[in-house]
Amino acid sequence: MFASVILLVLWFLQLSLITPYYRNAKINSVQTITDSIENMITDNKPLSLLEQVARDNSLCLIIVDEFNNVTEFNGIGSGCYILSSNTDQEFDFIAFQKSLRESENHEASAFVEHGSEMLVFGREIHPNLGKFTILINARITPEKAGLVLIQNQFVTLTIIVLLVATLASLLISRKVAKPFIVMTEKARKLANGNFDINFTETKEGYNEFNDLAASLNYATDKLKHIDEQRMDLIANVSHDIRTPLTMILAYSEMIDDFSKNDEKLLLEHLDVIRSEALYLDELIKDILELSTLESGNFSLNLAEFNLNALIKRAVEHFTGNITFTYDGNYNVLADETKINQVVYNFLNNALLHAKAKEVRINLRAHDDKVYVEVIDDGIGIDEADLADIWERYNKLNKNFHRERNSTGLGLSISKSIINAHGEEVGVISELYQGSTFYFTLTPIK
Repeated sequence: MFASVILLVLWFLQLSLITPYYRNAKINSVQTITDSIENMITDNKPLSLLEQVARDNSLCLIIVDEFNNVTEFNGIGSGCYILSSNTDQEFDFIAFQKSLRESENHEASAFVEHGSEMLVFGREIHPNLGKFTILINARITPEKAGLVLIQNQFVTLTIIVLLVATLASLLISRKVAKPFIVMTEKARKLANGNFDINFTETKEGYNEFNDLAASLNYATDKLKHIDEQRMDLIANVSHDIRTPLTMILAYSEMIDDFSKNDEKLLLEHLDVIRSEALYLDELIKDILELSTLESGNFSLNLAEFNLNALIKRAVEHFTGNITFTYDGNYNVLADETKINQVVYNFLNNALLHAKAKEVRINLRAHDDKVYVEVIDDGIGIDEADLADIWERYNKLNKNFHRERNSTGLGLSISKSIINAHGEEVGVISELYQGSTFYFTLTPIK
């Protein structure tokens, strides 16, 4: 269709503009020749050279001096209009010469029909105190045979172009459009939740197609991973909610059946119910807090505080073997409550999850940042699991075993808090070599 539109435009241009094109080209050519004749007369050069000019350009030239002496050079024979003796089409030299004198630039032109369209161009010049009139007669319309030849050539060209365009369209449809159709079908399956598809890259070397296929494969892998995490999250949360609820219901029934008349046993059962209810409350608060942090719909209460003092207070909440070392006293501008939560989560994670015997929290400065490092001598983390430990509810196993005093969301919450401060958070660990969890803050100088 595109090729057809282009050809139609070319047909229109050929049929409607070929005559105006010839006309403009001939006028420009005649004006140039007139300039040359004027220079020859001005320089007193022999005019015999104009005979060859008239023949080569199919022109009829007349030069009339002030004494009405006429010099003619006829290159078109009987077709010369300005020399025609036909009384019906006789050239009115007097009227044309008058129009030359009345024009501002002493030039005039006219188009007449004399077997074909003809141009009559004249210029009056005044070299060396003399006066000459130059008249040139040129045929404008090309020969009919020439037009037919051009049209026949254009018909042949049209057929060839349409054939080539059709073949090119089929090739493009097969090599480019078809792979995109296949990709679209796979994208629909992906949108319907099928993550086991692969967007195949082409062997033809279409960089844009291959880039798109690679991007979609990457998106598919990420969506598949997110879906797995969603299922794990649902399984974990369901398990951790069901377990305390089961305990609460069971101990409620035990109170009703056994301990309602035994004060000591009743207090024990109530203590278990209270403990499980507190865990449920912590779990729900962590889920809500993480949702708020990840949505970005919260604001930090930034204030200046002493980081050393905050860490000392956090350490006092734990009974484990924790050592606090530091290389300076640092004040920072941050949300004190949120940073305290991160320190608490890191220490709790080191003591409970890593099964460490000793934990060291280190405070040091490096490259205009202050690093808070929680170092343990526990079992460490396998390299394959390092990228996943910050995910929601990740416990490095799929057994859904609940740790006491842990909802499984602490590290994910901590990362969101540090990211909200625009700071860095990370972990360095090897299996059986312990772990170092760290985050940075900007000290106030």
